[in-house]
Amino acid sequence: VITLVIILIIVGTVVGRNSIGRNVSSGKGSVGIPAQNTAPLVNDIASLKKRDPGFNESKFLGDAANLYIRTQDAWSAKDLLPIRSRFTEELYAKSERQIEGYKNRCQTNHVERVSVLNTRIIGCTNDAKNDIITVEILSRITDYVTDDKTGNVIRGDRNRELFMTYHWTFIR
Repeated sequence: VITLVIILIIVGTVVGRNSIGRNVSSGKGSVGIPAQNTAPLVNDIASLKKRDPGFNESKFLGDAANLYIRTQDAWSAKDLLPIRSRFTEELYAKSERQIEGYKNRCQTNHVERVSVLNTRIIGCTNDAKNDIITVEILSRITDYVTDDKTGNVIRGDRNRELFMTYHWTFIR
């Protein structure tokens, strides 16, 4: 089995009903970059399995779901170090700047009651060095921001469930 070193690059979408608009590019939340008009994803999983007969799709998707939950937990804790190795330099730096903004404003963006409803590979290709695998993650969360001093909710709703679709692209 090839040792998987997966560097998380988020180039996909954050889609769904979300009153806070959490996405990396707007500086308001968790990992994810809004969808851009790009070419359709190639889903050549057969070639991946041919190159790597030990590739286990179920395990990969389980690892992606686990990373999604860990990412949400790290975001709420304002501490990305536990998942640092899974981010590119650029994404990590951007996310850290966002977290510093919350710290400077004495606020916390809470992502709670995280549940991954489904994962599936929607794109799979490779370049000269890497496999590039895009996973769609369907989830349910609550997402709100509180004032650290008072505990009052500033944005969002502690009780409103949001159903989100994320497209995360992994490089291995």
